[in-house]
Amino acid sequence: MTRYPNLRHVRAFVEVIRLRSFAAAADRLHMSPSAISQAIAGLEGQIGVRLVDRTSRDIGPTAAGEELLPGFIRLLDDAELTMRHGADWAHLRRGSLRLLAIPSVAYRMLPAIVRRFDARHPMVGVTVGDDKDPSLRQRLRSGEGDLALLTCDSSEPALRSMPLMRDGFRVLLPRRHPLASRTVIREADLLGVTLILLKPGLMLRAYVEGVVARLPIAQRRIEVEQNQTLIGMVEAGLGVALLSGLACPSVALRSVVSRPFATRPAISRLVGFARPVDRAPSPVAEAFVRTALEYLGSGEYQPPEGVDLQLPTEAELRRFLP
Repeated sequence: MTRYPNLRHVRAFVEVIRLRSFAAAADRLHMSPSAISQAIAGLEGQIGVRLVDRTSRDIGPTAAGEELLPGFIRLLDDAELTMRHGADWAHLRRGSLRLLAIPSVAYRMLPAIVRRFDARHPMVGVTVGDDKDPSLRQRLRSGEGDLALLTCDSSEPALRSMPLMRDGFRVLLPRRHPLASRTVIREADLLGVTLILLKPGLMLRAYVEGVVARLPIAQRRIEVEQNQTLIGMVEAGLGVALLSGLACPSVALRSVVSRPFATRPAISRLVGFARPVDRAPSPVAEAFVRTALEYLGSGEYQPPEGVDLQLPTEAELRRFLP
């Protein structure tokens, strides 16, 4: 079995040879001369060969000590470099973060948080993967991500989540649609209207399935797979859609409008951070979470219509970042 040397013993040997003095090495290393002698004896005992020649006039390496000295110096240098790199990670002078996010968060909220984080920690690399919820969960579980912003699911045992906002569902309409003049859209208002829906099995469709089931089965529907396709169908005047506030287009898209959807029970989802329960968050991940909370609580972020911030308490944050 490989036996690794005690770095304290190695440093004592190197300093004695460099300084040609046990007393000077003891002073440099803040050790007693007897402790220096014991350290070198321990190293010699582990290797099985004498390393230091000590006479009344001089102290120097044996032939074995002279041959091993460069390797011991490299060992100490490598250990010091490794410890410096570790300290850099701990103090965010270097590092990386693999961040995952659902597209509605990645596009509208995440850039400002990443910009703030990057300004504070320019040596930390951030990669962002945007995808649908199920894919993000799988990637977190398999170790492909450190942290994710997605729909919170307390029934997911492999992930720990911390909600940040409640994302309410709204009705998305063409700006010239007769219902666009309403301040609130009710279920009864959807009777006879063409619905643009995501296909069954997609997460956002699951939230509105109860409403869809209560409408006449013969009511015309157009089903698509992507949010952007759904928005394009509404923009083209083909019908109206039920979509979460985060997923609705910004007010800059003048061809469509969104209105609150009055239904009982109200339809909404919680969106927040998630991380794997079996891996402690790194200092980089913790710093990113705190940066995000600071930004969301600063007032700079204006949530889209239908989205209410629900920032965690300090106790909830400690449970998420133990």
